[in-house]
Amino acid sequence: THINRFPHISKKCIIIIMRCKLNIISSLLLIGFAYLSESVVADSVYSKSHQKAIRDWVREGFNDKVLDLISSLSNDYENDALDLITKTDIWKKTIFHTAAENRNADFINKIVESHLLSKPEISNILSQKDYRGRTALHLSAQTGCIDCMRNILENINNSQKILKTTDNFGKNVLHFAAETGQFQVVRFLSKVFERKILDVNSEVEDSNGKTALIIAAENGHLEFVNAIIAFSDVDIQIKDLKTGETALMKAIKIGHLPIVQTLIRRDPSCLYQKDANGKNVLHFAVISGQSGILEVLINSIEFQDLKLKQKLARNTKKQWSPVLNEMILAQDVTDGSNLLHLASKFGHQNICQDLIKYPRLLYQLDNSGQSVIHTAVSKNNPSNSNKNLGKYVCLDLILNQHTKILYKGGFDGVITDLINVKDKSGFPAVSRAIEYGDFNILMRLLKSDQMNIKTTVNIDINKNKQIGKKLNLLHYAVYQ
Repeated sequence: THINRFPHISKKCIIIIMRCKLNIISSLLLIGFAYLSESVVADSVYSKSHQKAIRDWVREGFNDKVLDLISSLSNDYENDALDLITKTDIWKKTIFHTAAENRNADFINKIVESHLLSKPEISNILSQKDYRGRTALHLSAQTGCIDCMRNILENINNSQKILKTTDNFGKNVLHFAAETGQFQVVRFLSKVFERKILDVNSEVEDSNGKTALIIAAENGHLEFVNAIIAFSDVDIQIKDLKTGETALMKAIKIGHLPIVQTLIRRDPSCLYQKDANGKNVLHFAVISGQSGILEVLINSIEFQDLKLKQKLARNTKKQWSPVLNEMILAQDVTDGSNLLHLASKFGHQNICQDLIKYPRLLYQLDNSGQSVIHTAVSKNNPSNSNKNLGKYVCLDLILNQHTKILYKGGFDGVITDLINVKDKSGFPAVSRAIEYGDFNILMRLLKSDQMNIKTTVNIDINKNKQIGKKLNLLHYAVYQ
């Protein structure tokens, strides 16, 4: 009866019977044993080949082919037909996972309408996770397939529970949508669920301590940021648990001005947050070289200072002090760098031009006792000529500003010879320039109107011949 399905069994058995001249009883036993042993393997191969074909058809959207095959099998091989729907692949993905990640909402709908499975069975399959802990709803959100999400939520027993479900990395539906910027997912969920449910899910942190808003901000997905702010009461000041960075800091790092402006408008107090190392939003703008964003941040903080001043003017008991000056002068907790240290270190000449307007930054020392001139003199990167050129410009700007302050009688009435300030290792900036063999920086320092610097240069060269060889001594002799 199964000769059409297993022709190889019949052929092998007939050959053995003819060669061995077996009797009827032995022949029947042989055929029975062969069928029982090989049919199991054949069933497995048969089922797997159809599973692969069905998944390929689901990916390509050939849903009618899938249903035709399942219907034809269900007549004679009902278990095989159900296995094609319920069994998972090597990645533990169900057929609904495949449909969701390929935006095939029609397949989910047709399986439900075919009544091959009961509603509890469909709900159970839709709730299954793959090897990474992702459900079909997670993949639907990641691809932005709203119809898939609608079909899944309509055919699952507890839709609120599946919405809160997280994968192995602690990511829920909103995290997956945020990664790819699927803002329409937020709008859809806001129509299906109450606002408070969306509020709770929007503040869930994954295993890296990131909310959906932080993920969207660091990937530059403006429309998602706008959507989640509009349809939920998400806390903008929530920090990344590992780095202590907020969504605003993430947006500053990638230079996304519209997201920065959106977050400030929603909650201006996010301007005053600090990360785990004590860096504020101004530090992030300087490090990433975002001069335009730095200007927006300074103006926004100034505006908030003015509002606070007007508010406190009605109450004479409280004294007003500007927050902007405090934030500009703030130093990194780890190494004590201020904004001008960072600008000169990374060669951000436009930012350096803006920051030298604040003279107190010139005279702040970091935790190693180094001035901003030490930082500008730091060793160049041979592979980054633009950065090196920017450092030269920053040094020129700092030296010129320092000279102007000296001519005016010093800063706050105190004359500080900034060029000859020694760090905690006992080295002035010129010694570092000689050590790194940077003739361009050395000439800039020598041309400044300082008296002690030439003596320092001669001492350093005489004390260490190897360092002296790094200099272009001919040019130095000509200058002398």
